[in-house]
Amino acid sequence: MALGLDGPEAVAAAFEQIRSRVGQALPEAAGADLLVVPMAEAGLEVILGMTRDEQFGPALMFGLGGVWVELLEDVTFRLVPVAEAEARRMLGEIKGAPLLADYRGAPPRDAEALVEMILSLSRLVEDHPAVASVDINPLVVYEKGTMVVDAKVLIEGATASA
Repeated sequence: MALGLDGPEAVAAAFEQIRSRVGQALPEAAGADLLVVPMAEAGLEVILGMTRDEQFGPALMFGLGGVWVELLEDVTFRLVPVAEAEARRMLGEIKGAPLLADYRGAPPRDAEALVEMILSLSRLVEDHPAVASVDINPLVVYEKGTMVVDAKVLIEGATASA
């Protein structure tokens, strides 16, 4: 992994360095594809996830993400399907809700994009019962838009891979 690269030349050099190291460590993977993505800019980190409860079925979770989810455990849950009004209420139920507004001079975060992410995950889970769990953490929220930085989706009966 290479972070903080400045310009196309730095990206190309890091790409070749990683490809070389992979080829030395795992000759069978020497020609494997590499994924190059833009580095996420700083923003408010939230978590969005889903788990399936044996008794109640799929439930969505929303809260402060990144390291805050473990430290503060500031999350809220809803059973699927989640309606738009419920998604909006979820945003206001966490203790960190003021961080979504213009708290202490920071720009307000894109609540509409968050609501759409919650609704999209609800639809995905409802339409695909084989989805056993979803963990999107962090989901970075900006003044305009969001960016998924890390996500894990487990499919019922599928073998997990790195």
